[in-house]
Amino acid sequence: MVVYVLDVNGNPMMPTSRFGKVRRLLKDKKAKVIRRNPFTIKLLYSSFVNKS
Repeated sequence: MVVYVLDVNGNPMMPTSRFGKVRRLLKDKKAKVIRRNPFTIKLLYSSFVNKS
């Protein structure tokens, strides 16, 4: 089972199976549930790192 992840702008990111991380993000209000089936969360913070 995987959790689908959307970034702040709603663009899809890599799905994850790290359920502990997802639970912490939801608890700390850094993400919100968008859909329950398939389970999809949207991040509420920018996770972009510029490596140039």
